[in-house]
Amino acid sequence: MNKITIAINWMKGWANSPRIEVKGITVPAWPNEAEPIWEKSGGFHRAIIGPFVFYFYTDGKPTEGYGGRRFAGTFKDGTTFEYKGAWSSRAGRMNVSFKDHHIVDVSCGHIATGMLVEFVDEHWNFDSAIQLFGRQDGHDFIYEPNHLGYYKGDSEFTYPE
Repeated sequence: MNKITIAINWMKGWANSPRIEVKGITVPAWPNEAEPIWEKSGGFHRAIIGPFVFYFYTDGKPTEGYGGRRFAGTFKDGTTFEYKGAWSSRAGRMNVSFKDHHIVDVSCGHIATGMLVEFVDEHWNFDSAIQLFGRQDGHDFIYEPNHLGYYKGDSEFTYPE
């Protein structure tokens, strides 16, 4: 079994938020349609497989989101769904819609995905100067690394050495 490691790309020189990079773990395939793992809150849908969270948004009306791709699955209660098109969402919005099992956006190799915050915390191996905190950001509740208590956009922020 590979050792799971977490690194932070602070995106120095760019306005982008820091990116959490997880290595030593493979992102599973999209959930099987027949597997009853999907949950719904409003138009937000999620499925948790191990530490990974798959998610999307739809109001149920056919759209051209994801090129009009078909989205089908089974909710935990056994009912099935099928949509034409859907829209991507983001971890911060999912954390508002689902109060349990918060997630954080991460990248695993070339794949951007959502991962359970508890899993990231378990493998967080930075000294106390670098922490992962959740905070309200507009309509979202996001988790983002900070250095010495400051986030990248703060005027007091300094990059770790």
